[in-house]
Order: sequence, then C-alpha cells, then structure tokens
Amino acid sequence: MLNMANQEQKNYYYKVNAEYAEALFQKMASIRYGIDFCCTPDLTKWSIKKELLDMNNDMDSICPDPDNPAQPGDENFVPGPCARIDITTTETGGSITYVPCGSYKKVTETYTGNGSVIICYDTNVGYIANPNCASGSCFQITESLEECTSTPSCEVAIFSFNKNGGEITYTDCEGVYNVYFFETNEDPRLINSNWLACIQEGKYTASSEVLVTTGESCTSVCSSITFKQNRGTETINYVDCNGVEQTELLEEYGEIGPICLRSFYYNGNGEETTAVYNGECTS
Repeated sequence: MLNMANQEQKNYYYKVNAEYAEALFQKMASIRYGIDFCCTPDLTKWSIKKELLDMNNDMDSICPDPDNPAQPGDENFVPGPCARIDITTTETGGSITYVPCGSYKKVTETYTGNGSVIICYDTNVGYIANPNCASGSCFQITESLEECTSTPSCEVAIFSFNKNGGEITYTDCEGVYNVYFFETNEDPRLINSNWLACIQEGKYTASSEVLVTTGESCTSVCSSITFKQNRGTETINYVDCNGVEQTELLEEYGEIGPICLRSFYYNGNGEETTAVYNGECTS
C-alpha cells in the first residue's frame, strides 16, 4: 500500500507520474507536430512503473492490512488519527483520494480552478494525490501541523459569476462534493449570476473569473429563502433539499417562498431581486 504520509513514497509517486506524463507528451508532440526532442524518456519503462504503482494502490481494497484488518468501506473499520493537508490549485488542478477524518469510506474529489482546499484525512490510510500537470505545481500539497477534527466547520459561500462564466467545486456541510459550470453569456444585460451554498470551511475552488465571498457560519446544507421581485421578472434556479434542480419564474413585484433549498442562482443580474434568509431548514 502506498502511504502518501511517507515522504519517500510520496516523492517516488510524483516522480513516476511526472516522468510518464512527460514521455507521453513527447511522443504525442513528435507524432502530431514532428518535433524532435534531445532527451527522450523511455515511455515503455515509465508506463510499466506507473502501471505497477497504480496496481499497488488498487490493492488497498483487496489485501488486508495486518495492523487493521477492516479496510475503508467496511463498517468495522477503525478510524485512525486525523491530519490536515492544505491544497493549492490552479486552473488545471487535480484529484485526491482519501478517507475523511472520522469516516470509514474512501472518497475521490477533483478540484480545478484557482483556490485553496483543506482536507482532513485518516492517517492510517493516507492519501493519493493526482495532479493534472507533469510538474505537480497545479495541485500543490502542504502538510499542516494544525489540528483536524471529524466535525467540519461550515460557512455560507457566495460564488459570483460575470458574463465569462466559470466553474466552481466545493464540499458541502454534509460532505457531498459538488461541481457546477456556468457557460459564457454574451447578453450584456445578464452580467452576473450568484450561487449560494453552505460549504465546509476552506473546501472550494473557483476559476479565475469567479468572485468568492464567504460569510457567516452555517450547520445545515439547506436554507429557507423567500424571493421578492421589484421591476421586471427574474428566473431563479436552485437545488432543493433533496438534491433536485428546480426553476421558478419570479413575476414583477411578485414573491416566491419560503423555499427550502441547498443553493441557488439567478439567470439575470439579480439587481431587482431580494433573497430573504429565514434560517436553516431540513425539508
């Protein structure tokens, strides 16, 4: 089993993946563009090393650990000590596989866009990081000495999109990983869309065009919201408390709600729309 808490194993993991990515890139560039490289890595060699490495990682769920026979996914699994890592991502980003602190199930989360993500993981299992770039600079990991707890702190986050759109990723207060992409909107009247969510503190990324504002603390992924419209009309898109995407048309000088929802955004700029927060809700 590859333990990413071990620095030597971690360095080897990054080296193999970086060499394999470089060899694959050079082969593609040579075939497609006819580029000759002075120092060509052995693709076969690094491909074999990567396959062996991936196979070794896949054995985690097959071969029992003699010190902890129950493995992640088994309800008899005994969680180990918690540790925190800070991940800094760029537009390219990457993914990480780990067992969250206090849990017994292995998860894989993908983060792209500029941002910082905080992960609390089970040190008995470790973690596996997969940067989407050969150098690893797009998904930099720093192991922190700060304490981690199994109960996450959550905060209200507002993601504001301009007409260029963008992508956001976040983990909500129930530990559910979310990805949303907003397309470019060339209509000059529709300048901004805003997406509100109750997220685990520090666990989000956003593309460079997206403005992120975090505010008051929250404990539930669901909020009771009443929408009020002044002039014109507005279309409200939201995810209800059951995780189903919904759309409502808010008429001029009209009112909708209260609605128990996880998150929402407007089709328009929302300048004539008021969202009244009524507190947290469950259904």
